[in-house]
Amino acid sequence: MKFPGFLPFVGYLKQFIISGGTSPYAVLKVRVMKKNSGFTLVELMITLTVMIVLLSVGVPSFIQTIRINNTVMEVNRMVTSLNLARSEAVKRRMQVTIARTGAEWEDGWRIFSDQDGDGVLDAGDTELKIYTALRNGYTLRSGGNIDDWIAYLPTGMGKGNGGLPSDRFRLCADDQDTATGRSIVINNIGRLRIEDGTASCP
Repeated sequence: MKFPGFLPFVGYLKQFIISGGTSPYAVLKVRVMKKNSGFTLVELMITLTVMIVLLSVGVPSFIQTIRINNTVMEVNRMVTSLNLARSEAVKRRMQVTIARTGAEWEDGWRIFSDQDGDGVLDAGDTELKIYTALRNGYTLRSGGNIDDWIAYLPTGMGKGNGGLPSDRFRLCADDQDTATGRSIVINNIGRLRIEDGTASCP
């Protein structure tokens, strides 16, 4: 038995299944939408302008944040050294000295037990820790009392190569900006505090 109207329906159904369940109109509509998708030149220029504005505002702020974080990290290195020297002096019951290893403090420094208290690493002394130079572009300077070395006594009191330990370390970044620098201030008994900014760079 034949059904004249059934075969065209089967053919249409087959085409409907092959096309993924979409009608010819829907397929045509999708193709037109795909053809028209994208950016116009005006839209592209607006997008680029917005990106340039955001970068010009965000990049300098990001660089400044990195510089400040690096400065804090370098300050913490010296503060850690001072605290270590003080605790070791009390524990070992002898002077423990922090002395720079180069022309300036930013070149690095070492911590050692100083039996004769002269601020020099001698044959009988023990090197406790050595710190490498600061990252490029950073300076670490001090005044006359701790120009070469600073030490702590078994009592926890401080001592500098100039007699008293009262002095300060000045740490500056590569931009030599005194406002963004940091100062490590050491009082007459060797206690320290950190201040924002420095009187001079380096």
